[in-house]
Parts: sequence; structure tokens; C-alpha cells
Amino acid sequence: MYRFNRRTLWWWRLSFLAAGSTLILGGCDPTLRATVENGIISSSTAFLGALLQAIMQLVQEAHA
Repeated sequence: MYRFNRRTLWWWRLSFLAAGSTLILGGCDPTLRATVENGIISSSTAFLGALLQAIMQLVQEAHA
């Protein structure tokens, strides 16, 4: 029997969330779908930028 650890359980949840969102948005108005997609893209871009900035600050503090 396969036991899920926290990381694999997190990826399963994320994949089910993405699949469910795709199915729900499949029949929506194209304008609403584009708005939701743009929101997802902008929030993921902001998260990635903040993550990279935090990593760079940690590296700079480690060398100081």
C-alpha cells in the first residue's frame, strides 16, 4: 500500500484543484474565463517574484 507524505498529498490536491477549475471554467463566458486566467497568471507571477527576491536577500545576508 502506498502511503502519502505531505508533499505528494499537496501535489494531488493542487492537481485536483487545477483539473476542477478547468472543468468549471470550460463552460463559462469567455470574458470571465480570461479574467480568471489573467488573475491566476498575475498572482503566480507576483508569488514567483517575491520568492526570488526573498532568496536573493537570503543569499546576500549569508555573504554579508
